[in-house]
Amino acid sequence: MIIDPQDTRKISLSWRDYLHEMKESWAVARWVYQEFITPESRHWTRRMLVSLAISVTALNGIAWLAKYLVDGLIRHDAHAVRMSFLGMAACVLIYGYFDRLQMIAREYAQGANLTQLKRRMNELFFEKSMGQHLQESSYLNTANIERGKGRIEQLENLLAFEGSSSLISLTVALTLLWFRVPAAALFMSLLLLSYLLWLVYLNRNIAEKCVPFDKEFRRLNRWEHERWEKIERVKTCAKEGAEIAYQDRAFRKVLGEERKFWLWFIRKVTWRGYSNRFVLLGTLAYGAWRIWQGDWSNGVFIPLLMYATKVSESIWTIGHIEHQINWNMPAIRTAMLTLKVPPEAIDKPNAIELRRKNGVRVEMRNVSYSYAIEKRDLPMLSVDDPETSELWSDAEVASAGRPHPDNDKAGTVQATLSVLRNVSFTIEPGEKAALIGPSGAGKTTIMRLLMRYMDATSGAILIDGHDLRDVCLSSWLNMIAYVPQQAQVFDGTIRDNLLYRFTDEPIEVPDEELWAMMRKLKIDFGDRLTNGLDTRVGRHGIELSGGEQQRLMIGAAAMRKPVFMVVDEATASLDATTEKAVQKGLEEVLGRTMGALIITHRLSTVRRLCTKFFVLRDSEGLASGESQLEATANSFEELYEISPTFRMLADDQGVAILGSPLPPVPMPIGTSEPDESMQYA
Repeated sequence: MIIDPQDTRKISLSWRDYLHEMKESWAVARWVYQEFITPESRHWTRRMLVSLAISVTALNGIAWLAKYLVDGLIRHDAHAVRMSFLGMAACVLIYGYFDRLQMIAREYAQGANLTQLKRRMNELFFEKSMGQHLQESSYLNTANIERGKGRIEQLENLLAFEGSSSLISLTVALTLLWFRVPAAALFMSLLLLSYLLWLVYLNRNIAEKCVPFDKEFRRLNRWEHERWEKIERVKTCAKEGAEIAYQDRAFRKVLGEERKFWLWFIRKVTWRGYSNRFVLLGTLAYGAWRIWQGDWSNGVFIPLLMYATKVSESIWTIGHIEHQINWNMPAIRTAMLTLKVPPEAIDKPNAIELRRKNGVRVEMRNVSYSYAIEKRDLPMLSVDDPETSELWSDAEVASAGRPHPDNDKAGTVQATLSVLRNVSFTIEPGEKAALIGPSGAGKTTIMRLLMRYMDATSGAILIDGHDLRDVCLSSWLNMIAYVPQQAQVFDGTIRDNLLYRFTDEPIEVPDEELWAMMRKLKIDFGDRLTNGLDTRVGRHGIELSGGEQQRLMIGAAAMRKPVFMVVDEATASLDATTEKAVQKGLEEVLGRTMGALIITHRLSTVRRLCTKFFVLRDSEGLASGESQLEATANSFEELYEISPTFRMLADDQGVAILGSPLPPVPMPIGTSEPDESMQYA
């Protein structure tokens, strides 16, 4: 299940927790700056900030000059009035010019930020090994990364553009106020301090109270979306009314609890607003009193009003921005923790570049694989304690799992789970080998190790004698093709999907060659090809049936002209007639020189295709050091004699083996049992 980043957010229960969260937020902001802000972006941002500071100062200069204008009007000083208007006109021109420059610089800075964000997110996402994508899918998934990407973009805009603009406006207005009316500036500075204290107090309460509400709303949203996506089950169970009633009841409950908090928040904000306005009003009253006393000229009131109001507005804006930043941080923090994980299965320096040739030798030499698992909420007791031993899994007991030193939560245990043990086999150039075994025996793990989704825990995989860990992975992947069990069809055309490759080289394949391959593999979908090779297949290949999607993937693999092919249950979604046709096409595609490893549950798929067969057994019950590879043979008949696992699979699937008992034949009532000798093929 995809874990929402907000669901893992720690609730701040004290001021210490809140300040610690603020410290973490600054660390996240530094990561965003280092990863997603380029020198080009910094250059344009600096230009924007300088232009913005000049334009804001010029705009505030109008209020400064208004003082002399008013005083000149009162004294009937024509020279003062003219100079004031000229100064204001100059301020308007300066403001307009530099405001234009800051908007241009902002546009370039935003473009540089978006470009770097998109590029770097792709780099950080794609650099992770396929094994990491599979094992860490609860966090390393498109939903979390896309949400984090959107929140990072918002954070950049809040800090670099909205926040900087408000901060500059506040700084300029407060500075000019200190120069013009120091006493009023002191009042507004005290207001700023008071507002910051209010800000911390209210945001801490928001963090404490609203996180549980947000979690519950998200849970209800997931519930609702799941019911919408699986509408068929809801309708066929006649649960429409029950679903509506439950969701309405649950939503009203959490909404009522949330409303209580926000009514409290509104009361506090109202009092804060009163204090803000009364300080502003008091500042203006103080200025009016000084003018009344004759200490200040009448014109001072205009800059006093403008600057004090600007300070008040900027304080509110900065508080709102700080709240938005805090609310965006959990998703960004989750994205950061996920994307900062070092990639596994990476190329070594000076890795060996494999050269394409007619065949390739693949050898697995005593390969084992296991991965770390964690189990939480276990009491901090020994695995040998008879009172708590039933709380531990077999894998944890076997590995003597102990509390992991990196886990600060009591009861978290780190252990390892072995999924593949001591497997050795060889596929010579041009050989077609089948990997057979029950579900959970490790067939898919072998496929993933062979394509270096992850590295083996022990042992070695050799490609033409080279350890796969010493090989440049892209050079190996460019030599092979992979047909997954679940078709991965892109939203595009038939042609796009057939010609998708790992290499960046331009691809020009004659249509005749594509049509020949399609006919060979029965990819000619008849009336569905409304626009020939340029027929669009829809998102996830929705315009095609499951079997058609799989055949399209086989065709795409064949078009790569690989020297070795890995096929994972490629015919699982095909009917018997189409399966035979595709098998025949695969035989032609594989030819004599192309090697292959075909993973299958259905024995009929590989009987004609393959010349070598490997049988994996379940790892449970194996003695230490014992191999999980139960048998290697060149025929089904040989396997049936030496492999209990294969015998079980063949009997369950009713596969006729020479010399094996035939599946029981139902006899009409009243007839005698057939002769025992007839039960063998």
